[in-house]
Amino acid sequence: MISATKPENYELYQKIQNDSAFYGQRFDFGCTDRVRFLNKDLRDRKRGVDMHRARCYTKIYKENPTMDKYMLRALSVREVMSTLPLTYTDGELIVGLATEKPLCHPFQPEVDTTWVMDEGGLEALRAREADSFYATDEECKEFREEIYPFWKDKCVWALWQGQLDPEIYNKIVGTGFSAPGFPATCFGSHMTFNYHEILTKGTNYYKEIIEQKIAEEDLSEQKDLEKRMFYRAAKVSIEAIEIFSHRWAEHLRKLAEEKPERKEELLNLAEICDHVPMNPARTFHEALQAYWFLFNVAQNDGTGILLGFGRLDQELFRYYDSEIKAGTMTRDQALELVECFYIKTENTQFFADEATCSFFRGYGGQQQLVTGGVDRFGNDAANDLSFLFIDALIDVHTLQPSISTRLSKVSSEAWRDKILELIHAGMGYPSIFNDDTSIPVMRSYGWGEEDANDWIATGCEEIGKTGNYTWGPGQFINFGIAVDMAFTNGKKRLGVQQGRCGDQLSVQTGDVTEFKTYEEFEAAVMRHIKEQIDLVYVADQHLMSVYQNYPLMIISLLANAGLDRGLPYFSGGCYTSSYPGYAGVGTPDLINSLAAVKKLVYDDKMITMAELRDALEANFEGYDDIYQMCLNAPKYGNDDLYVDMIGQHIMNMIADEVKTRPGIMAKYDPEQDTAAIRHQRGLGLVPQSGCVPNGGVVGALPSGRKATEALGDSTSPSAGTDISGPTASLKSVSRIPISKFHGSITNMYLTRDVLETPEGRKRTNDMIRTAFANGVGQLQFNVMDKEVLEDAQKSPEDYPTLIVRVTGYSAYFTELDNQLQNEIIKRTVFEV
Repeated sequence: MISATKPENYELYQKIQNDSAFYGQRFDFGCTDRVRFLNKDLRDRKRGVDMHRARCYTKIYKENPTMDKYMLRALSVREVMSTLPLTYTDGELIVGLATEKPLCHPFQPEVDTTWVMDEGGLEALRAREADSFYATDEECKEFREEIYPFWKDKCVWALWQGQLDPEIYNKIVGTGFSAPGFPATCFGSHMTFNYHEILTKGTNYYKEIIEQKIAEEDLSEQKDLEKRMFYRAAKVSIEAIEIFSHRWAEHLRKLAEEKPERKEELLNLAEICDHVPMNPARTFHEALQAYWFLFNVAQNDGTGILLGFGRLDQELFRYYDSEIKAGTMTRDQALELVECFYIKTENTQFFADEATCSFFRGYGGQQQLVTGGVDRFGNDAANDLSFLFIDALIDVHTLQPSISTRLSKVSSEAWRDKILELIHAGMGYPSIFNDDTSIPVMRSYGWGEEDANDWIATGCEEIGKTGNYTWGPGQFINFGIAVDMAFTNGKKRLGVQQGRCGDQLSVQTGDVTEFKTYEEFEAAVMRHIKEQIDLVYVADQHLMSVYQNYPLMIISLLANAGLDRGLPYFSGGCYTSSYPGYAGVGTPDLINSLAAVKKLVYDDKMITMAELRDALEANFEGYDDIYQMCLNAPKYGNDDLYVDMIGQHIMNMIADEVKTRPGIMAKYDPEQDTAAIRHQRGLGLVPQSGCVPNGGVVGALPSGRKATEALGDSTSPSAGTDISGPTASLKSVSRIPISKFHGSITNMYLTRDVLETPEGRKRTNDMIRTAFANGVGQLQFNVMDKEVLEDAQKSPEDYPTLIVRVTGYSAYFTELDNQLQNEIIKRTVFEV
């Protein structure tokens, strides 16, 4: 390995680099010349699609029309990994890509075909205003003439649409009355492999299990037919991993002959690629490379986004610590390796239809890397590698991986200060989780104390178990539209929502002016929330049925239960799940609207329900007095028990409703006696950027929010309504029953100078500690000058890597659409 070298006048260099990183004015960041070159090289490229995977899958499925679904999938993955052109960028220490071209998405024809053509083909994706993807003219033609004709009636979306009752489809697709499409374009995501087992035993361990299972087969047992097909395909799938790794070893040896100046380095890389992930990792470098190879192969199995890295600081510490103590690796060398790994993860693209992308603006790949927290026995788990992972992200300034930190009562002050250091870097990282609210969620799924302590964030902000869990994902439930429909008797509001105005989307809950009590109004709102939950539940049953056509073989092997049971991941091979995994949007709007109705109509009788209904219908035009009353009504986020208790009550009702039925994957689990405990419906208060599109289909609300304006971005108070300071704001958040939900997001906006003095850092740490002690489940901070954001809107070319926190992910500010940028700028700024 080449030693990491620091520039001359390093302290001055570091200050200049940190300032330019904070303001997003460069993208050649990193601890060494190597890292800076690789970082800039990647950021100079266009985000695009890569058609190699699509060609391979089309070839295998065309040539083998009668083959079983397991082997079709396995052969397709093996074909991709056997023929994928290998792209090496000079100086890489972590090698491999899921695609031929860097910064590209491996196109999945069995998933993406329908929506791409519906939006106008790959040509249209190049012209998107936000989240655009480049494809060559030849690739556009190939898609239209070869890929689309074969897959148009076979892909997931087409099959799902064909199965689903048209009445249900028309109510929930493209209307804003829930949004169920994300899992149709995000197939095989929101989970984390059992990396501990992989690193300590190697994939050859799985190969031995497969061969043993095949040898033990009783061919006369008809009930084992599916398992026989699964295990034979599993053997081919393992070969895909081996082929890819050995191809890279061979490629690097050839490069070593062509690049004598890097010969030793390339030969060392070749040896690593010949060893992992087939065999147990022996070094820190091998462990990182094993992670990355498996990630590449998995991206060519499912869609590959939101596949977490788990508790990387815990899994890799034994390699790091032993090498540091033995003197075979320095901390600087480890830092360089980690930064090379981070740059690789930046290649992962969020590729989805326009409607889904509107909920994840800014290419939010969200590959979760979880640090800190407690170990399995409840002790402080933050180690030197935890600190190094934060150092690396600050230094290299990439969007990926998405770093989360865990805090508990036993976390050290040093770890708390390190988290503030990352916050101060102005990247919107980390997502800070409260162990004391997350661990009870794990226990509700039947996990014991040690496993519950070992929880991870998977996907965006969802709480689960490494190798044993998958999330919904992202079935958006629009709380704002539920309030809206209580006034329209379940119909579309004129001129606001997409499609035909006046359509009956939800159930009829009656004439709102005839409700005699607040409880009747609250029940009507809850009924419209329940209707969204129920419709998505039906839609997802059909989607899970479609998933059975395309078993995910790689994921089935690398998670715990699939290989043991002989079942694919979505067919009983996943041990625990939240499916559907609902995502609640508009929490503060819901609470504020209920409080306004209770206060103005029923408690103080300042206006009648008819007057309020008419004002909302008119979007408050001509009703200035009622508009002011609504604005002045009690607001969530000010430590006001009147409104906070209303919020606590409705959120308890919603959480309890979600748990009234089991998760859909319980049906496929072979251990039926405990399936309903391990597979539950889940709800996370994790709206992502869905506050903007969901708000765009909601009429005026009693909270004083006007029609089509964005909804609240998380469990945080609505922008500008939390006027009593950060402590009061967090006290309100703490009254939501977070431990009943499967993750939450609370955004806060701080001025940069707060974290530049010891006193300011202490106040911030005290605020976080108190918030978590009171039950707040998660916090994340944007630290940025609003004047800088406003200037970046006007001159985006001056801020190529200006990073902000959107909701459950960070994004480059200049890659967000203008409306979302404005919503971020509007957030309340606190001086702690």
